Amino acid sequence: MDAVARPESFAEITRQLASNQPDRIALSFEGRETTYAELETHTNQVANALVAAGVKKGDRIAYLGKNSDSYFEVFLGAGKMGGTTTPINWRLAWQGEERLVIAELGGTLTFTPAEGTGISLGKLSEFPVTVGLRRGGERMRPDCKRPRRSLKNLLQEAAIPPWERETLPLIFSGERLAGVPGLGVDCDFQAAGGEPSLIADWRPGRAPA
Repeated sequence: MDAVARPESFAEITRQLASNQPDRIALSFEGRETTYAELETHTNQVANALVAAGVKKGDRIAYLGKNSDSYFEVFLGAGKMGGTTTPINWRLAWQGEERLVIAELGGTLTFTPAEGTGISLGKLSEFPVTVGLRRGGERMRPDCKRPRRSLKNLLQEAAIPPWERETLPLIFSGERLAGVPGLGVDCDFQAAGGEPSLIADWRPGRAPA
C-alpha cells in the first residue's frame, strides 16, 4: 500500500479537506458557517491580495481586530504566500521594525529614522511600545501650548472621516498615547532638536516596496 503524503502545513490540511470534504463545515462563528471549499477560496483570495499589496515572503503580518473567524482566513492565507501572522486583539508589540503590515486595517505603518522631529526615540522606548486601535477615552496633547484633549475631538477638528478614524493605528508607550500618524505627537513625546527620533506614517492600501 502506498504511503499517504503527510500535510506539511495547516494550509495543506485545509486544501486536502476542501478537495475531499468540500461541504464539511470548517468554521462556525456567531451563526455564520464556512465550508472547507469556501475556506479554501477565501484563503486563496487573502494570499493573492497580500502579494498584490506588496507583502513579501517572511514579512510579519498583523491581525488587529476583535475575535472573529476571519482571523483564520488571514492566518491560512498568509501562510500560503509565506508570511507570518501575529494574532492580537487590540495591541501589537512594536519591536523596531521599519514597517508593520496590518492586514486587518488594510495598510502599512512605517517608521522612518529622523533627528529632532517626530517622536523622540528615547522617550518612546522608556516603556514597551505597542500599536492599537481606539477604544474610547484616549487623550493627547499635540500642541504643548494647549491642554490635553480627547482624541475624538482632535480627529473631528482635523476633519478625518469617521470611517478612517476606525482604522487609524495609535502608538502607545506603555499605557500612554504617544502619537497618531497623520494627526500628531503628544507633547511629552515630541523630539527635541538633534535628538534621535522617528516619523510614523500610516499608508492605507498598497504596501511600500
